Amino acid sequence: MNKFFRIFILTLICIISFSFSINKEKITIYVAMDNPDFKNKNYYCSKDDSSVINIHDGPYIKWKINSSKVIVSYFDHNPKNDKTKKVTRKYQISEEDTSFSFKGFAYDSLNYFIDKHYYPETAKYNNVEKIMVIGDIHGEYDYLLKLLRNTKVIDEKNNWIWGHGHIVFCGDIFDRGNNVTESLWLINQLEKKAKKKGGRVHFLLGNHEIMALNDDARYLSPKYCFICNRFELNYSNLYNKKSVMGRWLRSKNTVIKINDILFTHAGISPKIAENKLSIDSINKTVRNYLDEPKKSLRKPITNLVIGNEGPLWYRGYIMNLYNYKKISNQEIDEILNFYNASHIIFGHTDLPKIQPLFNSKLIDIAIPFKFRNVKEQVLLIEKNKYYRLFLSGERENINN
Repeated sequence: MNKFFRIFILTLICIISFSFSINKEKITIYVAMDNPDFKNKNYYCSKDDSSVINIHDGPYIKWKINSSKVIVSYFDHNPKNDKTKKVTRKYQISEEDTSFSFKGFAYDSLNYFIDKHYYPETAKYNNVEKIMVIGDIHGEYDYLLKLLRNTKVIDEKNNWIWGHGHIVFCGDIFDRGNNVTESLWLINQLEKKAKKKGGRVHFLLGNHEIMALNDDARYLSPKYCFICNRFELNYSNLYNKKSVMGRWLRSKNTVIKINDILFTHAGISPKIAENKLSIDSINKTVRNYLDEPKKSLRKPITNLVIGNEGPLWYRGYIMNLYNYKKISNQEIDEILNFYNASHIIFGHTDLPKIQPLFNSKLIDIAIPFKFRNVKEQVLLIEKNKYYRLFLSGERENINN
């Protein structure tokens, strides 16, 4: 009987997390749980990994469409006592409200302005004189902040100061780095600030956004693996359709055209053009996939767009792969003619510097900026001239 009682008590302890309130904040202290929804077994990290020291991560915001309650949460880890907690505040608002603002907490002092609804924006823009294009950031928030400040896009308070210019992020904000959350919110809030000043911020989806939203954790950093393990979370659930950030991400385009220039993450392959897929049809196909993955994959066109010859994964501008050859000059001309475009700007495949290819019809803007011998740079397009813009402010003309 005593043995049975001890087993019962131990089992009870293993399924409980303790909650209490301090200053109207709900604090959840982690104790091992059995979560039936925790299906992913690939969140690998070492307990002693230095990147999981002093974690402060958030905000994660839940705002159901038909709800008058906004729930804001942060994750916090203290390595001294090995305690991980989830700090939550619940805000009661009117069901008619479609926007909401709050000041961060739990080590976060930033102000946030959020919307309940996010709608797909147009994918075509004309008469834009100034465009900056930024490659794969991969959770490197400090670099992103330095980049935007040094190139005079934002000031020291993160206010937009780039006038009517357009900024294009060519995907892959997720994975590898430890500050994905901060990077996403910086871009999200900058999008609002730019619009008010007559500018635009375009966040295009890359393959790592698709992976994260589908809980493909192969490139998740140790910090997020640690959080998911501690709370037995599937990473993608932090960005589901009940979350503000999840809805914002699902509203994003995969391909856009500014003036006569195409922008996408990996590139437009010959097969995409052969199937006569318009920009709008590509964007709609990816959104449908994110909304209902299993159902949409029954359509051959979805498999093409989401697959390795689609604009999220294609590498044929740079190399041969097992199922396709490197693109030819004729194929590039056919793609450009179909979309009535002069250039394609893309990331995804790293080169040592921003590199024009095929007589500058293609420009690769993905650089491995963390390498010591790689000079930090972005692509600047101004009055139809193309430049490598370095963080020092120096410009270098790119022949086109």
